[in-house]
Amino acid sequence: MSIRALPQKYDVTAAVAEIDRQPDVWNRYRDRLDRYGSPHTHVDDIWVRFNAIENMEKDKIAFFQGEHESVWYPVADQLPAVRALVETVYSDVGGSKLGGVLITRIPPGSSVSPHIDTGWHAGHYEKFAVQLKGNAQQAFCFQDARLSSLPGDLYTFDNSKLHWVTNDSDEDRMTLIICIKGASPMLKPSEVIPFDLYFASLMSMQAHPGAGTKEHRRLTMQECSDMAVEMVMIRRRTIEGN
Repeated sequence: MSIRALPQKYDVTAAVAEIDRQPDVWNRYRDRLDRYGSPHTHVDDIWVRFNAIENMEKDKIAFFQGEHESVWYPVADQLPAVRALVETVYSDVGGSKLGGVLITRIPPGSSVSPHIDTGWHAGHYEKFAVQLKGNAQQAFCFQDARLSSLPGDLYTFDNSKLHWVTNDSDEDRMTLIICIKGASPMLKPSEVIPFDLYFASLMSMQAHPGAGTKEHRRLTMQECSDMAVEMVMIRRRTIEGN
C-alpha cells in the first residue's frame, strides 16, 4: 500500500507549542516552494535537516537530486522538542540512518498538487510522518489509498508514487516528515515474548463468534500485528517512566 498508518502515537504538544511561538522558523529557504511549477506553492516549510545549505550555492540541482549526507540545520537548536520527537520516532521504527527532516504547513483551503518525488534522497530513505496538526477533513492521497491523520498519529508513505495532499478544513495542517534508512519494527529481546502473547491474544479474538459483526469488526493479521507493537511500545514507555 502507498500509505499506511502505524500503531505508535506521540504527544506532540511541546513540539507544536515551540513552533507556534516562533513564527520566524518558517520559510527560511523557499526554493522548494517558489520554483516554477512547484506542487508546494501554497505550502510553508521548515527545513530541520537536509543536505548542508552551503552546497546549494555550489550546484542547486545536485543539492536536491544528488547523493549527500544530511545535517541538522541551525533551526533544530530552536526546536528541541521537535528534535527529541524525531529521535524517538527514529528509535521506535528501528532506523539505521537518519536523512532529511521537514515540517510542512498547509493553510486552510489549500493543497499540495499531485506529484512524484525524485532524486537520490527521495529514493534512498523510507518516509515517515508524525501529524502535528490535522483533522478528518484533511487527507494525504494516493491513487490506491488516502489517509486522514490526527495529531500524534504516525504513518509511512511511498513518495515515489503519485500523491497529493488536501486541506478542506478551516485549520492548518502541520506535518513532521522524517526520512529514515533501514527502518523496521525494533523489538528488544525482552519484548519478543510480550509481543507474541499480545499478537496471539488479538488473533484468537478474531475467532470469537462476535468478531466480524457490526459491533466488533474483524481485524486483519497486519492490524493485529500493529496493535501488538503498539501495546509493546506502551509497555516499554511505562517501564521506562516516559
